[in-house]
Amino acid sequence: MTEQPLSGRRILLVEDEPLIAMFAEMTLGDAGAIPLGPAATVSAARSAIEDEAPEAALVDVRLRNGESGYNVADLLAAHGIPFVLATGLHPGDIPDQHRARPVLSKPYTAPQLLAALAALLAPVP
Repeated sequence: MTEQPLSGRRILLVEDEPLIAMFAEMTLGDAGAIPLGPAATVSAARSAIEDEAPEAALVDVRLRNGESGYNVADLLAAHGIPFVLATGLHPGDIPDQHRARPVLSKPYTAPQLLAALAALLAPVP
């Protein structure tokens, strides 16, 4: 039996929509990952980054009260933590510094979420 690529991996969820957060959390848990969060604000995400030691993250670009997930993306990049952006926006609206990052278009499926995160954490040959 093959081990699931996300098994035991700590994944931070930065998402303010409860149903989407629940879906992502359940999907990751079913894949053997350890979901952290969900963090619905930049402050909560910052705390999780500093206290929970995530190995990767899924970051919604639009958060509660007009907060920007790009601020979380900047923090993750500064800590060397790989991440996937999740958005319903047009890819051309992603700021230049994050344009090369993997993006999941909302709504995304469980296989798309798992594949994107597994690709981030795959060993480099």
